[in-house]
Amino acid sequence: MAGKNHTLTYCSVLFLAFLAFMISPFGTSAIVFALPIDEAIKIKEQGDRYARESNYVKAAEFYAKALSTPDAFSNYDRLDMAKVLAWAGNFDLSQRELKALLDKDPGFIKARVQLGRVLFWQEDMDEALTQADEALRQKPTDRDALILKADIFRVGRDFPKAISIYEDVLRQGEDFQARHGLASAYLASGNVAEAQRNIGLLAPTFPYQHQEIENLKAAIDQAEKPRTLTQDEAARQTLEKGNQLMEEGKHKAAAEQYMIALSLSKAFSAEEQLQMATVMSWAGSLEEARKRLSAILAENPSLIRARIQLARVLLWSGEFDAALEEIDKVLAVESGNRDALLVRANGLRMKRNYRPATDLYRELINKQPDYDVYEGLTYAYLLSNDRIGTDRTIPLLKPGYPYQEKSLAELKDLRNIKFRPSVAPGFSYYHDTDDNDVWRYFATGTVWFGNWQTSLDYVHIDADSPDFHSSTDNVILSTYSRMPFYGGLGGSIGLADQGRTVSWSVRGDIDIPDGSIGGRVGYDALTDTAEVMENRIRATNYSMYIHYRPTDRISVWGNYSYRDYSDNNYAHDLMGSISYLFLRRPVSIAVGYRARYLDFDKQTLNGYFDPNNFLSHILFANIFFERGRFYGYAEPYIGYQTYTRYEEGNNSAIGGFAGMMGYRFSRHFAAEANFEAGDYAMSSSGASRYYQVGSRLIINF
Repeated sequence: MAGKNHTLTYCSVLFLAFLAFMISPFGTSAIVFALPIDEAIKIKEQGDRYARESNYVKAAEFYAKALSTPDAFSNYDRLDMAKVLAWAGNFDLSQRELKALLDKDPGFIKARVQLGRVLFWQEDMDEALTQADEALRQKPTDRDALILKADIFRVGRDFPKAISIYEDVLRQGEDFQARHGLASAYLASGNVAEAQRNIGLLAPTFPYQHQEIENLKAAIDQAEKPRTLTQDEAARQTLEKGNQLMEEGKHKAAAEQYMIALSLSKAFSAEEQLQMATVMSWAGSLEEARKRLSAILAENPSLIRARIQLARVLLWSGEFDAALEEIDKVLAVESGNRDALLVRANGLRMKRNYRPATDLYRELINKQPDYDVYEGLTYAYLLSNDRIGTDRTIPLLKPGYPYQEKSLAELKDLRNIKFRPSVAPGFSYYHDTDDNDVWRYFATGTVWFGNWQTSLDYVHIDADSPDFHSSTDNVILSTYSRMPFYGGLGGSIGLADQGRTVSWSVRGDIDIPDGSIGGRVGYDALTDTAEVMENRIRATNYSMYIHYRPTDRISVWGNYSYRDYSDNNYAHDLMGSISYLFLRRPVSIAVGYRARYLDFDKQTLNGYFDPNNFLSHILFANIFFERGRFYGYAEPYIGYQTYTRYEEGNNSAIGGFAGMMGYRFSRHFAAEANFEAGDYAMSSSGASRYYQVGSRLIINF
């Protein structure tokens, strides 16, 4: 046991040294120049004077400077400054300050509610609701959080929920915001009488509240006018309101007006309906836009622009095959329609058919280059790991509109995250019912050289069994590139057993329509258990695979391996699976079937799982989610396995679970924890039951 402790100490030092080595070339020091505390306080006081005069824009200028020294102020002072920043329209800095307060004190409910309010003003209703719910989880009676949640429901036109919450707040005591929201909800839902009654109960305490009352009364007057109008006239007025909101860049509000207009009348031209459906899709009301566009095409099947917009909506909804079908109908009539060709290129890219997508983008650029085409081409390069192509096309993106400037910023962020150097240290622990215990400590450093992704892996393995104890240090250098020849090529070389064994591999793959095929040849040291490590089992592995996606919801995968072991044994291993994606949002869920056949030449008693005629059938579900900074996956499964080993047969039902949960602290740092357990023989080295836990950190520079 003393030897084991000595080994662990040695490996710990080696692990830390490796991590320091990997970090040192790429680490950067962020130097923040802060103001002296007394100077920051004076600048805040200047801002306070402007704030008292309701000159929030000028106040925000001073607050932004003062907050470079946040430690000079109390949390409540910082909260007040963040509010003024938001009132002045500086939402980004306000958010940043509020999130910093919450990082410091997650229980600071006032800051959380204010963050939700800022997100609400930015029309990010989902995240605003998340913040409101978290505040209410911490304090279910918080009036400000309840009012925020009601406001979100009101804007989302869920009037019954909004009205119920407003009334709950008012039962606790009179509140101007709650009463104003209740009146607005009744008015928007068409109950003018209740809206008027609640306006009469409003008791303003600040000058601006008097103006809010006058605005409500004017809205009442406007709402009563349609009573004297025909249904079509009322719909026309509502359309004009939506058009005005569109000119102001308020897509979500405009879409709400358009949906009301369409519910009032059908007396709109096909062009007007197309305009309204297009704005609905921009605002994220994809299902409503899809229904409207389908109705337009039912009456006007030759309206090309409506069919192109329907294809876009289908793409944004994840229905790639259906989108391409609609585009093919357009191209059958107008083969050179540029908008249709761009949608087709985007559809091919989203189906991960990068080669034909890239060819089509280039064809469009040769005819008429513009921002949208270059953006699509850049995404194709980025998603296919073509760093050179990505870096070549990003400078060609010249945004002409605010939304293009925003999309370019997001694209640059994705590029930086994908291709920047990274280090990922972690550990795992494995245990099974044969009393095998395996500890793994690892770190992976990754850099890019052109289109070549190069990684250096260090792994320390320490394993115990009833009869053996073994440990090893492995170092592996690997590299891989997928571009520019529409396939991939890579390889690795490593040292195992403190340098006594050289491992290596070569792999390649080729893109095919809707999938890929590939193969690998490698020489590896087995490290599953202490016994197999002690016996120094090595294997030469020859494998090939195919991955095919016949539709955007169906995925088919198959793999065959032939392994030649150092103890004069060999095995044939055949695996295959098919899965169906039936839900994309808010959580991605796929279900499928997986089978495996494994047959060894003989049983060797050398510590690895070597059955004859192993056959398993598994039903599984893949669940992926991402919400805010949290992300993860889960895979539960059930099935059946049968095999023979040492002349004893095994026939048993099996089940298990694998999952991971991650949290992104920032763009540069994330942490993950994983867990796996079950009684699948292929995962447990032949033992009846096993489990494995682990974690890792991901550091991007």
